[in-house]
Amino acid sequence: MDQGPAAPRQGGRNPTPAAVNAAELLRKAADTIEARGTQYDTGNNQERSMPRICELFGEATGRQMTVSEGYQFLIALKTARIERSPDHLDSYVDRLAYMALQDEHEMGALK
Repeated sequence: MDQGPAAPRQGGRNPTPAAVNAAELLRKAADTIEARGTQYDTGNNQERSMPRICELFGEATGRQMTVSEGYQFLIALKTARIERSPDHLDSYVDRLAYMALQDEHEMGALK
C-alpha cells in the first residue's frame, strides 16, 4: 500500500538518487583503500591501522576492542552520517570500504 512520499530525514532532506551503481561503488571503495595504502604505507603499500587503533583504545579506556569491533564502530559512524546527510557519497564509499576491510580481517583470521 502506497503511503505517499517518505518523511524528510534529519536536516529536512530526502535521500537523492545516486547516479552510482554497485560496481562503481565497489571500485570507489577499492580506490579509497588503495589510496590510503599509498598515503599511510606501512611497508606493504597497505594501510591497516585498526589493530593499533584497538590497542590505543584499550590503553585509554581499559577495555579491549577487537579489530572486528573497531570496524563495526566505524561502519556505525558512517551509517549515522549517512542518516544525517544521505546525499554525501563519500560516506557510502567509506562504509563499504570498512565492510571490506572487516571481511578481509575476518577471512584472514580463519586461516
